[in-house]
Amino acid sequence: MSIKSFLLTALIPLATLGMARPALAHNVETNYILSDDAALEVQVLYSDGEPFGDAPIAIYSPDDFETPIYEGTINEEGRFSFYPGEDAETGEWKVKIGELGHGDILLVPVDEEGIDIDLVGHAAPVQQDDNLTYWAVGLALLSAGATARIMTGRKPADVG
Repeated sequence: MSIKSFLLTALIPLATLGMARPALAHNVETNYILSDDAALEVQVLYSDGEPFGDAPIAIYSPDDFETPIYEGTINEEGRFSFYPGEDAETGEWKVKIGELGHGDILLVPVDEEGIDIDLVGHAAPVQQDDNLTYWAVGLALLSAGATARIMTGRKPADVG
């Protein structure tokens, strides 16, 4: 077996593994309604319908998405209520449920009249390890190509 064949045989599975996206054991579904007392009533369920109970929750004010003003856990039924209060800061509040890759982030707009239920939306959490995986695989492929070129003594135009 030539070095070229060996490298291709070894690198194809590595490239395939490096391009695979991470799979989540469970996705979550977040359902919400605006209650009669102007609170956002939320229930979070796994994709199989089981409650996402006792998950961590953090609430961030519109002026600081880094430091939560509240941290706790949702109840065992996957439910919690968010009521910003009558004197709440207007703007988009962030409600983070669960942890990176296993949870949800709600963006909750609050104006002078309270929560605008029609504009509540989801924000996808950023998975920072994805970019690192792609960079690592790319560097491994470049290194392998350079090694193959050095070992065979060929220029790129000669390969084929």
